[in-house]
Amino acid sequence: MSLQKLTDKNLLSTTKALVQKEKRLTAKILDHFDEIDRRKLYSDLYYHSLFEYAVKELNYSEDQAYRRINAMRLSRRIPLVKQKVETGQLTLSNANLLSGFLGSVKDLSKKEESAIVSEISETSKRQCQDILNGHLKERGITPPKRKESIVDAGVSDVRMCVTISKKTLGKINELKALYGHKNIKLDQLMDLMADALLDQKKRERTPQRKIQDKKLSCDTKVRNMDNNHGNCDGKDNEKSHLLQIKTNRRPYISKSIRFEVFEKYKNKCALCDSKYYLEIDHIIPYATGGSSQVENLRILCRNCNQREGVKLFGVDKMTAPGRVKVEHRPAV
Repeated sequence: MSLQKLTDKNLLSTTKALVQKEKRLTAKILDHFDEIDRRKLYSDLYYHSLFEYAVKELNYSEDQAYRRINAMRLSRRIPLVKQKVETGQLTLSNANLLSGFLGSVKDLSKKEESAIVSEISETSKRQCQDILNGHLKERGITPPKRKESIVDAGVSDVRMCVTISKKTLGKINELKALYGHKNIKLDQLMDLMADALLDQKKRERTPQRKIQDKKLSCDTKVRNMDNNHGNCDGKDNEKSHLLQIKTNRRPYISKSIRFEVFEKYKNKCALCDSKYYLEIDHIIPYATGGSSQVENLRILCRNCNQREGVKLFGVDKMTAPGRVKVEHRPAV
């Protein structure tokens, strides 16, 4: 039936019913996001993150994707959030504000968190912000004035808005004073700081060429045997004993091998080309007997690494509390 033929009463009632259905669907979408994130399914589609998947695959705007993912992660922490979103008592905007608040306040109990959720339910965004700012002031925390943002400011430039501490500002001013004879601008200083930090991290990845001769400890012997396919003076019984000692420990990968693997994969994920949160991964898992030789190693971003683990060992095993994270050794 055409909407134009509906009576005023029916039009209002059907609209209200659709809005209630939309709220229930939003809660279901949060559930689906949670499970997709748990399985890291977006990695199979070569997306670097759940956020990128939501924007590029599901065609959400960046703001829509951000608020939904924030609400989903908040509902993991506080189950009451999902219930409030489903009933429409808690908007995604207010859930986003609460998420930022909890990032500033670390000492709340589960009961106190749920109480704040109830307190900001059925409030406007401004009312919610006032309530949360009140809690911050009670704890002696200055409410944030501006949020970080990055916007285009031309073909080769961007404009940034970021809040920093007075201590950090003091360090920046001290650096500017050291470069005072050059009358350096803030953007130039930031460029120099970024270059210096990048050089430092690259040097840390470079293997040391000279290693002092030291008496091998039990753990070092195990590491060497892994890198030499277990041949340590032909003493298989010694290896067996040492392997028992290293049970549930991460496989040792020398700095020189790590450097070679990063060079081989050009410092990016072998599956999705991401350059962030890179980790060493065993192609044949270490847990199933794979070696720590260069041929059996590759670079994966954290999400792709976790997704590969889910496919091999199952999502329940990979997300079990207290599991030994053998495969997820952070990159140097």
